[in-house]
Amino acid sequence: MIDCAALPAAASTDCIYRLVPQNATDEFYDERTDRNIGWVTRKEQRMFRRCVVGIAGCGGMGGQIGAIMVRLGIGETRIGDPEVFDASNMNRQYAAGRATIGKSKALETATKIRADVSDDTTLVVYPRGIQADTAESFVRGCDIVLDEIEFWAVGARLHLHAAARKHGVPVLNCNTVGHGTRLFRFGPLGRSVAKMLGYTQAEADRVQRRIRDGSATKAEVEECAIKVFSFLVPELPEYSADPVRWSTVRNGLARIIRERRAMIITPNPVMATGFVCNHVVFELIRRKSSLKRIYPVPPPAPGYIYFDCGIDPRPSDGRKKAGRYKHPYRFVARTKVKLIELPADLRASL
Repeated sequence: MIDCAALPAAASTDCIYRLVPQNATDEFYDERTDRNIGWVTRKEQRMFRRCVVGIAGCGGMGGQIGAIMVRLGIGETRIGDPEVFDASNMNRQYAAGRATIGKSKALETATKIRADVSDDTTLVVYPRGIQADTAESFVRGCDIVLDEIEFWAVGARLHLHAAARKHGVPVLNCNTVGHGTRLFRFGPLGRSVAKMLGYTQAEADRVQRRIRDGSATKAEVEECAIKVFSFLVPELPEYSADPVRWSTVRNGLARIIRERRAMIITPNPVMATGFVCNHVVFELIRRKSSLKRIYPVPPPAPGYIYFDCGIDPRPSDGRKKAGRYKHPYRFVARTKVKLIELPADLRASL
């Protein structure tokens, strides 16, 4: 790990960089976080300054979460992602733009956070992301970790959760699907993520590698998609008034399996980011403050909290009769992961 005030001009993706605080006075910190006070106490704000938050993934949500943690006043924020930006990331990702296409997501996100937000806290950058040899150091010392790892990176996800479980660090996973999100909380006890996802570490590493290099079979891709959907997106939202004619569920399944790309509408990662960042605040205050709140507590994974801006909370008679109405803000209790089934005609067309 290299300590530095700013990333070097030719930063290596093989190094871990620890960007140390610059011009870090109490007066500046108190002023820049002052608008938080009232919702949190000054003592709680200073507690945030002693906290460490890790964000695995700098994509649609991860990069924005990193920036918000720095704005919140978290004392040390860790970010990691092994990928580079491409043009398709520009519709939603924090540091994606014409100038960053082909560049490291982790390094460019760190550069933007330090330039656009503040440099008075610690920012640790893992340009290789979460791998077998980085997961432990990424997680160790964190108060909470956020799993914003991309859909197909099942090996990296298992490495992250195994390290967090070993060190007793809670993990939040929050996704962006349609106009909604699902928030999962993973504690150090109970069933492991490997068991919930249905892969051993070796199996997950292998399928991630094969999907990434294009050598995966159709069966391997389909199996991985079904397992990840069943685990983290157990109910795909249907927004179409006429699903027979045009279905958002079918579109989502078809694109992720055929193209290896998820459909992500531009404004939704911002909404989902705010949702999970609020829960980071809830978690830290619940565990570290003497002043109790009435904040919601997520059910243990594989249960989750569901919130969807695209679902009308007023049930229409038609949707009730069709069995299609579900409230847009729900706590869903699950004790096991049930595999979803692809529609037969969709499977046949793949």
